Amino acid sequence: MKQTLSHYRRIFRDIDGEGADTLFLLSGSERFIMEELASKIVATHVPGDLAGFNLTVMYGSDTDIEEFVATASSFPFLAEKRVLVIRELERMRGGWKRLVGYCENPSPSSVVVFLFNTHDESGRRIRPPREMRAIEKAVESHGRIVRFERLDERDTIDWAVRKADRQGVELDGDAAAVLVRSVGGNLYDVQNEIDKLALLFEGGRASGAEITAILGSYRVDAVWDLIDRIVPGLSLIHI
Repeated sequence: MKQTLSHYRRIFRDIDGEGADTLFLLSGSERFIMEELASKIVATHVPGDLAGFNLTVMYGSDTDIEEFVATASSFPFLAEKRVLVIRELERMRGGWKRLVGYCENPSPSSVVVFLFNTHDESGRRIRPPREMRAIEKAVESHGRIVRFERLDERDTIDWAVRKADRQGVELDGDAAAVLVRSVGGNLYDVQNEIDKLALLFEGGRASGAEITAILGSYRVDAVWDLIDRIVPGLSLIHI
């Protein structure tokens, strides 16, 4: 099921520093927007000058559950909240029952953000642990669960227009459509191309024809780079 931009905008507006939520479970296949929301939650609760003291970021595969519980249970330094972020929770090896126990009785002085990717890079669904339902139930009691599904093409185009505008590049709908249809619906790939356009068209406007030409030149260069790896020097002969 696809989600809409308006749906995500409402979620971002709902996140504010006065909320009482201590647990957030961000789950789904749209990783880019999931990471953006995690960053917003962190920024809402942790002043930048205190991030070194009150922000802990872990990855599921490297998480020591006892270290996590000890950190989450400790008091923040010169602030009201400490924030812990566990990315790639689906990769955590063991400790799930201990994690359920913490989520059932979380520290009121800590905000914990879990990011659980439901699909791998190839798009295959990741099987959740048996304890996932218990974690969800506990999170629902003390915070909120936010599901992330990919945008449809129309909303991805609208997203690209807005992102480009924030980076000083004007894209009309046609130009953004060329960009999205050329690189696909992965927002990381779209953002990567917008970063390049921001360097080329800073403060200006990029047309669909210009984007087509730029993306076409990338592809030609990529093809010759590949040929060079297979037959060194052949691209120079071609030139």
